[in-house]
Amino acid sequence: MIRDAKPADLPQILAILEIMHEESINAIFNRDMEKVANFLRWLMSADGGIILVDGDPICGVVIGMVQEMWFGHDKEAFNLPLYVLPEHRGGPYAVRLVSGYKRKALELGAHPDAINWINNSGITAEKTNEFIGRMGFSPIGGYFRMLH
Repeated sequence: MIRDAKPADLPQILAILEIMHEESINAIFNRDMEKVANFLRWLMSADGGIILVDGDPICGVVIGMVQEMWFGHDKEAFNLPLYVLPEHRGGPYAVRLVSGYKRKALELGAHPDAINWINNSGITAEKTNEFIGRMGFSPIGGYFRMLH
């Protein structure tokens, strides 16, 4: 079942994020798992940090943050990765993780109209966009990467 991540979950989360990195368009970039571990430790203790896991053993994770908007004091939420191991896709994990993200964002003070979702891993992008739309999110623009 979905729950907040604990420090003891870090090895499993890091292993999942390594698999995600290899599957994503970001595989061309180096990764520093110690840096990731330090960031996740910080996020676990941050006032606006969101790290939710699902499965036993853990097979999915969503990471995000709630913070004040740059132009005022209302708070917004944004996700970092959502990842479910390939062999567990199509089940309840992604639905529970996204639902948990929305719920946690509200608990942490995000304005209901400022719970945002970014899909930028490049993993099954169209299918993921359709799924996120079914989860109650609507596109407000685009996410672009420079071509060369």
